[in-house]
Amino acid sequence: MAEKPSFHPDDPPLTPEGKRQAELLAARYSEGEIDKIYSSTLIRTVETVYPLAEKLGLPVITVPQLMEMNTGITGTDTAVLEKEFPLAVPDYSGWLMGEETTEITEGRADFCVKKIFGEGSDKETVLVATHGSFYGFILRRCLGLTLPESFNWQIDNCSVTEILFRDGKIPKLVCANDTKHLVGGI
Repeated sequence: MAEKPSFHPDDPPLTPEGKRQAELLAARYSEGEIDKIYSSTLIRTVETVYPLAEKLGLPVITVPQLMEMNTGITGTDTAVLEKEFPLAVPDYSGWLMGEETTEITEGRADFCVKKIFGEGSDKETVLVATHGSFYGFILRRCLGLTLPESFNWQIDNCSVTEILFRDGKIPKLVCANDTKHLVGGI
């Protein structure tokens, strides 16, 4: 029997319900609808997008800056990710996590938006898997919003938010916290 990998206590794998939701997320998209997939380095985030990556034959580009806020971990060890999820491609940029001020979190969100949405053209569709605590900062940066830190975004696990970036125009929020793919099951 193969030895199960050990995970950091703050980095558990998906539950059976989470795995079911990941399969439903994969079923939501067809070939050609997604050009790139990015994920934080937490195992549950990679596991969430992995069925879609396998279906579409795309790598999962893991970026530690997409991590939850105020955590001392940087995600699953690269060797474990590579063994368990061969499509996971680490993209480390020397970021160490830990206690964050609002300014540091905003800077991390700026970095992610510039890195992820600055790498491709506006013709690409990019899926980004991050965490609820960081989602609001990413969404604010994508839409150019300056809201107080106390304004909190509530999202469901495995929900989808779509933002349309258009050359020379204000980004358009198409939908937020969409869970229609989770209704009814597969």
